[in-house]
Amino acid sequence: MKNYSVFITATSDTYGKYIITFGIIRMLINKKLNVAFLKPIREDIEDNYINTILSYFNMSYKESFAFTTKEEAIANYLTNKNNFFNIIINKYYNLKKKYDFIIVEGTKQTSIFDFNINNLIAQTIQIPIILIINGENKSVETIANNIFIEYDSMQKKGNKIIMIVINNSIISKQKLEVLLYNRINIDTIISIIPYNVTDLIIAIERFERYIDIILLEKRIINFKIKIVNPQLFQYNIFNISKKLQKHIVLPEGLDERILCASSKFAYNKLGLLTLLGDKEKILIKVKKLGLFWDEQRIKIINPIKYHKYEEFYKKLYELRKNKGLQYYQSKRLMLDVSYFGTMMVYNGLADGMVSGVIHTTAHTIRPALQIIKTINSIKTVSSIFLMLLYDRVIIYGDCAIVPNPTSEQLAEIAICSAITAKSLGISPKIAMLSYSSGDSGLGKEVDKVKNATIIVKNIAPELIIEGPIQYDAAVDFNVGIRKLPNSNVIGQANVFIFPDLNSGNITYKAVQRETNTIAMGPILQGIKKPINDLSRGSTVDDIYNTIIITTIQANENTNY
Repeated sequence: MKNYSVFITATSDTYGKYIITFGIIRMLINKKLNVAFLKPIREDIEDNYINTILSYFNMSYKESFAFTTKEEAIANYLTNKNNFFNIIINKYYNLKKKYDFIIVEGTKQTSIFDFNINNLIAQTIQIPIILIINGENKSVETIANNIFIEYDSMQKKGNKIIMIVINNSIISKQKLEVLLYNRINIDTIISIIPYNVTDLIIAIERFERYIDIILLEKRIINFKIKIVNPQLFQYNIFNISKKLQKHIVLPEGLDERILCASSKFAYNKLGLLTLLGDKEKILIKVKKLGLFWDEQRIKIINPIKYHKYEEFYKKLYELRKNKGLQYYQSKRLMLDVSYFGTMMVYNGLADGMVSGVIHTTAHTIRPALQIIKTINSIKTVSSIFLMLLYDRVIIYGDCAIVPNPTSEQLAEIAICSAITAKSLGISPKIAMLSYSSGDSGLGKEVDKVKNATIIVKNIAPELIIEGPIQYDAAVDFNVGIRKLPNSNVIGQANVFIFPDLNSGNITYKAVQRETNTIAMGPILQGIKKPINDLSRGSTVDDIYNTIIITTIQANENTNY
């Protein structure tokens, strides 16, 4: 059971957590596992409960919590939610590096905030939940309703409850299971512990007597993450980029946003950068802006003064002379920073390029198509946006490049989007969007999507894909089950392929603006090496995130 975790939360301030926490500790210690305990929000300045638990572990007191008081946690959450979750994620993953198993315990649920925060913490670190219900003096009907309310709320956040424990109750388990039939997942373990205890030895005895330990172990081991949440996604891509240490070229070196993003990238030691432009002018701007600057990580090249300038334009001439390019034209083109940066990538002097805050999309992509070219099996360059919604990360494509794709182009967009999703830790479930689901509608646009889906299934049969499918069926299981009852995408789609640029571009901007969603992109696909285009309205964070994504793309091998 190495490299696993579980989140324990109770619906009220009872000793139910005491039984489960110490029971699991004993279960794991018996297996000679190195176990850690994390209570993200400590509830008392002197928390004797934590000290008692830590007496079993080889870990420090400070490792066991993220916030010293609930007041501190609330203030941090209300001030900066991203920072709040990043603190918890860092604490959790630092423990994962050192321990085989982590027991995470939620805060006491004495308010709406407590319930919501426990739900969000479990969702953020994405581990299975054991839910403890206080059954004292409650009828089986009341307990069933309490379970369903808690279960439904947690499921909607993408959380997975693997076991429900009713503590301090003598209700009939059989009757409870009948009342919960079709209301909770059939695989959820239900356990009833008849009496509450505070004695440690008796608590462990009760756990071993009333909990199916073998089945619990199976549920923990078989737990799989279905939804990638935005906080963990950003944490993961940050750390992947830091590990890869790729080299990215930024042609628009004089733009202040580029300089700020470069400073942040270098400060976090995520890789190497080359900025194109006049070195003296760039450094004057850096000083004026008061930016952190690491000359070991950020190089500045002036194309006309670079010692490989002649080699570059001669190579361009060789590549394009059959297309009518003249020798003198290649010399002039290589002074264009987009061509120069692309040639650096082509020659392996950089792993990828990010441009577009000054130049148009066409200006950024054209050199890549002429020099680097598309992946052998792909004819269409397309794009995706990573949409960091409140509770999950999804992909929209194509929203920036291909105005009215054919069936063949839609299929390529879907396949490339799946590759991009996998490279970023997202298991793709693809929805080929249309105004019709299945065979319910007719028309050329429906047929285009239907044919594209068939092409994808022939080329990449291992991909999970559905099309044509309407957006509501793709994201809402209850809608999807009525329209496409045999589909394994309904309610679970995370890669959405739009039938044309019009619908894709409108949708991504509408979602971005109306829900305050972070939209990372456009991320280009189909080129042999990563060349990414920025919007001229990009913020510093947009640029920074795109550089990070580009480093990860540079590490991927294409399979199609």
